[in-house]
Parts: sequence; C-alpha cells; structure tokens
Amino acid sequence: MSVPAIGSSPALPAVPLPADVRAGGAEARDAYRTAAAFEGLLVRQLTEQLAASTGGEEPESAASQAYREQLPQALADGIAAAGGLGLADQLYRGFLSPQNEQRTP
Repeated sequence: MSVPAIGSSPALPAVPLPADVRAGGAEARDAYRTAAAFEGLLVRQLTEQLAASTGGEEPESAASQAYREQLPQALADGIAAAGGLGLADQLYRGFLSPQNEQRTP
C-alpha cells in the first residue's frame, strides 16, 4: 500500500482546531493541521482497502460501480466530520512533546 503525495491527494475536509491549539499560536496550528492531514490520508487509505476487500464476484452495474468508488471518500469524510479517530490529537501532542522537554530547565 502506498500513500499518495499530499499534492496529489483529494482535498481534505477542514478540521476545526481545538481551543488549546488556537491559543498555541501559528506553530501549534500548523502542527495540528499536519497531524489532521496525516490522519485524513490514513483514514482514506483504510477505507479504500476496506472497500476493495468487499468486492463481489458478480459483475457490477455502472451505478453500483460508481457508488462503490464514492464510498471510501464518503466514509472517510464521515469519520472526519465526527471528530476523526483521535490520531491527529495524539500526533499533535507528540510533535510538541520534544519541544516542551527542551524548554524545561
């Protein structure tokens, strides 16, 4: 399984920033957006694999095939709209953790 380059990926839905991220400044916002983009790409890859594994052996109509092609993105968008998997928040905290440790005397 390969992960597409960010530039070639479909547009990711806008993710609302938590209050602590908004208060953290530009660096915190960029870190959270990066984490959310990664989570979005991962969820998209997972939903594509899920859809590919559920294919039947019977030929599909054009309508069924179109629906099947749209299902991974719709599922990924629904997960993102519901708050994601929580991975973005964990990644964000990990991005900031080494910086916080270095600042401690």
